[in-house]
Amino acid sequence: MADRFDFEQQIMDCWRITDEIPMMEEMGANAADMTSLACVYEFKFKKLWDMFEDVIMPIVRENTMLNDECAALRRQLLEATEMVPVITTKKDKQPKQYADTGTPISKGKK
Repeated sequence: MADRFDFEQQIMDCWRITDEIPMMEEMGANAADMTSLACVYEFKFKKLWDMFEDVIMPIVRENTMLNDECAALRRQLLEATEMVPVITTKKDKQPKQYADTGTPISKGKK
């Protein structure tokens, strides 16, 4: 199976068309030659697409599966927490502080 380096190499191979067209024009290529070049690159791009599907699509599918699993876990957590009663408490009072130092007054001391 191809890996990301093979994929990168295939992209670079297809990119050569930008050099090959001017070279063929410079050499006096006719319409039939250009049609042949287009045919060759049609095959190269199909091969590139196949490699893309081999290399990238498994990652996409894996991420989709992970996203689906995370969504299922979120739903389960939500369902589980809906059954737990909510307990509310009064807001805790802030401890009194000495005006000059800002340190809290301990219980039992005045």
